[in-house]
Amino acid sequence: METCSACGRPFVVATRLLDIVDEGLYRVCLRCTNCGRERAEVVEDSELEHLERCERAAQAQIEAALEALASGAVDLPVRRHP
Repeated sequence: METCSACGRPFVVATRLLDIVDEGLYRVCLRCTNCGRERAEVVEDSELEHLERCERAAQAQIEAALEALASGAVDLPVRRHP
């Protein structure tokens, strides 16, 4: 669920609750922040919790990469055009 079926990237987030289907069962809108594809899906509590953990892990990786860039610990490759 956390990987986009259109582009294959792991940037899917739940954007809104569409309906409460049953106790612990929700219809939510999922959006890929890479390609923008949206889809509605029925998910359980545990699936939403898993998606939230994936989002937090991805955010932590992005923050660590930004800190490394800001501190100069990582050099970006320079592209030279002929």
